[in-house]
Amino acid sequence: MHKEKTSGNWISIDDNEDKTRWVFDTDFLLSNYNCIYGSDCESISTEFNSTLGCCTVGAHLGDKQDIADVEKAALRLTDDDWQLKSFAMSRKGPFKKSGDEIVTRLSDGACIFLNREDFHAGAGCALHLGALNRGERPIDWKPDVCWQVPIQLDVHENSYDFSTVLVREWERRD
Repeated sequence: MHKEKTSGNWISIDDNEDKTRWVFDTDFLLSNYNCIYGSDCESISTEFNSTLGCCTVGAHLGDKQDIADVEKAALRLTDDDWQLKSFAMSRKGPFKKSGDEIVTRLSDGACIFLNREDFHAGAGCALHLGALNRGERPIDWKPDVCWQVPIQLDVHENSYDFSTVLVREWERRD
């Protein structure tokens, strides 16, 4: 169960060269948080489903480089890595446009890259599995948002081109 945060300890570090102030939620970063995917994770959905984890809305890709990296990784996936590969290809690929964003398609209420429990390699991210099967880092294959969770980066810029980046816990409302 998510506990509502009533107070917090924060530290900030100014990087004047890059005109950025980094503000860190030290309570969260020093906590014993750990991802419990597949172990009664509350999911980010309002309907509890521990088999879908944080994949219920698919991934919102950040920029052109993020899209290119994930497209390249997806092309390397085989049927042994990716349960829904043929489904994705029948839909002209794993991505779609949603408003101004590019997102991963959904299948049965979750990201098209999410292998389900009945997959021969088990439940989990096909991109993550593909990277591990090739001895590579999953962070290089997955959408930026997927490897950043459970850390949320909120970037705020002012009129003097100075940015403040809040590094905090990803919450269900995000």
